[in-house]
Amino acid sequence: MLFSSLPFLFYFLPCALGLYFLVPGRLKNAALLLCSLVFYAWGEPRFVLFMAAAILQGYAAARLMERYPTRRRLLLTLSAVLSLGMLAYCKYADFLISGFNAVTGLSVPLLRMALPIGISFYTFQILSYVIDVYRVDELPQLWNILKGDMSFVGPRPLISSEIRAHRLRLEYGVYRFRPGLTGWAQVNGRDDISLMKKMKLDKEYCDNWSIGLDLKILWRSVEVCIKQEGFHEGKLHRR
Repeated sequence: MLFSSLPFLFYFLPCALGLYFLVPGRLKNAALLLCSLVFYAWGEPRFVLFMAAAILQGYAAARLMERYPTRRRLLLTLSAVLSLGMLAYCKYADFLISGFNAVTGLSVPLLRMALPIGISFYTFQILSYVIDVYRVDELPQLWNILKGDMSFVGPRPLISSEIRAHRLRLEYGVYRFRPGLTGWAQVNGRDDISLMKKMKLDKEYCDNWSIGLDLKILWRSVEVCIKQEGFHEGKLHRR
């Protein structure tokens, strides 16, 4: 289903918008997720199960990291193997079989596996999420996002002991935005900057919010996770 097609413009889009505006605020993100899966399944319904399996294994790995922190490395490895294994199976299985046949002279039949739409994109999105949970020590809060309590981008949630940060956020009006999995302060120093600097960055984000800024933060978050910039486990806020 193309964005310019009649089914999308006159059937899917009105239904998706109607559902989004009819459901309560806490369920709006869940409604968008459901519509996204329906849109993806429109062309090849069987591949949505493949995508769901990839999503569930990544989320399960993240949840287990929270519950068993001493086994985080093992869980990351298993999730990465599963994610990349599914990608390799779909994209390179026939290539490898052809090479094997050419070298050995055998005639192993090709699988002729159809390539799921967007598999490279969502595979690396899932992998980056699991790496984010492992390296940046963020809790897997996807359920909170689906409920509408959090967003992907926004000021990071505070722990109960960060009383000073709470007061500064009240003063700066930061709480008018929902907390996010990542934020402006997280991609501009994180543990390498002072608490006051973090609060000022949160205020700067809220005062200058735009979709473009959110996209920039998401892109920078992937870079920060891979390079481990500004993350020092157990480090306290500098005064």
